[in-house]
Amino acid sequence: MMVASPGQKGADYAARLDPAKVAPLGYRFVVRYINGTTDHWKVLTPRERDAIHAAGLGLMCVWET
Repeated sequence: MMVASPGQKGADYAARLDPAKVAPLGYRFVVRYINGTTDHWKVLTPRERDAIHAAGLGLMCVWET
């Protein structure tokens, strides 16, 4: 598990982005949305979660109904 430290950059985004393109920009973690389903366009999917971790990024999830 990664814990963000003061001064680390994080990206909060709704549209799905390629984490491999986010990491080189200096971001250490991303903030993504969850709501118990993956059928909404802006909700984190298991595939995206795996790609985020593979890119070396931490992940913070926000529940949104």
